[in-house]
Amino acid sequence: MLFTNRLGVSFIHFSARTAGSSASLGQFSFAFAFHPLDIDCTFLNACYILITILWQTYTMAKRLLGSQLFVSRLSFYTTHKDLKRLFSPFGAITEARLVLDSRTQRPKGFGFVTFESDVDAQNAMKAMNGKIVNGGLIFVEVAKTQTPQDDNDTLR
Repeated sequence: MLFTNRLGVSFIHFSARTAGSSASLGQFSFAFAFHPLDIDCTFLNACYILITILWQTYTMAKRLLGSQLFVSRLSFYTTHKDLKRLFSPFGAITEARLVLDSRTQRPKGFGFVTFESDVDAQNAMKAMNGKIVNGGLIFVEVAKTQTPQDDNDTLR
């Protein structure tokens, strides 16, 4: 963000913090102060590029360390309660959702589990990926969230 005070001194400030556990990405912040007469546009462009790179790195890392897991190859007889019960030993779950067929309303064999903490999600993924549940091998990975920016890229 760019701020200018009453004396004409401008400040560039950038700060980011991850939600959830402090063990995930933590927090970073930096600021520059300058007077418009003492600085040229090259410095401002360099600051803008640095901020952009840091923000993109932060959002990409946050996406990779997300608290939502994608669970595939589940039994077609698995219920929402079964899914929540399966992952509850690893931490507090905010949502356990099976994807249902729109016509038959029966589970499609995959779903999503969302944890309150990124660390709990990572522990659950490590422990449950490749396990046999109800006679079948399941796979667990971090859910890939799609942002509006990602949607625009696929339309080109």
